Amino acid sequence: KIFTTNGIMQTVEAGKLFLERGMQLAEDGDIVGAVKRLWYAREAFEANKLMRTTQGAQLLEILGDMRVRQGDFKSAFKLYKKAQGVLKTLGGDADLFAETAEGERLSLKIKTMRTEAFH
Repeated sequence: KIFTTNGIMQTVEAGKLFLERGMQLAEDGDIVGAVKRLWYAREAFEANKLMRTTQGAQLLEILGDMRVRQGDFKSAFKLYKKAQGVLKTLGGDADLFAETAEGERLSLKIKTMRTEAFH
């Protein structure tokens, strides 16, 4: 409420706080509240060119997780692919990325969502 009242929802600090709060709400099972905060975080990240960072990839992955919980597998697949693209860009060599924990986790999620969404 502080950020909306003061009109500073697009700041880096607001984006990081919305990301953290969205993750907390997701853990607590409040999917609607989590998605709302995570979209606010995405808006702030986009405004500050943070979507191409590790935190931006994390945000995309968490948004994908929320879409899975909502049964929207196609959107989840797209979000996971975007997160994977960011991490590959940051990591350099795509083959090396696949061997990281993040790479393996996202590859598994993408494979699962491809099966759910397109078959």
